[in-house]
Amino acid sequence: MSDIISSEIPATAPAIEIGDMNRRSLDLVFNAQKAVLDEMILLNNTIFEHACGEIGVATELMSKLAEAHSVKAIMEVCEDCRKHQIDVLRRDNDCLFQYSKRFLDRTAGFLTNSTLEKVAA
Repeated sequence: MSDIISSEIPATAPAIEIGDMNRRSLDLVFNAQKAVLDEMILLNNTIFEHACGEIGVATELMSKLAEAHSVKAIMEVCEDCRKHQIDVLRRDNDCLFQYSKRFLDRTAGFLTNSTLEKVAA
């Protein structure tokens, strides 16, 4: 009887380890999937906001060009539009930098968590 019990304990230990490994793998896959979906939603919202901003800039340019009645006024409108476009590009680059930083932090977090789980196991 004691031989049966002692032989069952080592047999279940690998099964528990395999179960834990499968759970960690599934956690990693589901967390990665959630991260990808979150990034897709963020990217979709960013593209939509960018498109709305560009439409606003184009509308403003057209209305100012329609109001301009001289070459000097048209030049001033173009200069204002150029400045506004530079501001838009600066904001887009800032957003891209923040997005890249967040993406790299999240990736490092996945790698760190999976490495720590391997070391702990």
